[in-house]
Amino acid sequence: MRNIIRWVKRLFGVYENGFEYWVNVDEIKISPEFEKTPPRKIKFSQKIDWYLKHGELLSPILLNKDFELVDGYTSYLIARKCHIDKVAVYFVY
Repeated sequence: MRNIIRWVKRLFGVYENGFEYWVNVDEIKISPEFEKTPPRKIKFSQKIDWYLKHGELLSPILLNKDFELVDGYTSYLIARKCHIDKVAVYFVY
């Protein structure tokens, strides 16, 4: 029953904290602050190696209610680089 309620809320754009949702990478909004400070090459390299080895992103992607990135910029960049259409995200309010 709880999953049905969560599904209906999602139809109306209401996302709950602490639950995993799948969204299109194109829907994620990136603030200029993230774009100004790209991750260090070694950090990016380690995380993309993890993704290629395990098939999952090492760090979660956190969004606010407006689909703006709060944390997980490196995971977002890896998803873009690897042409991943949908990623798991968590909403934080």
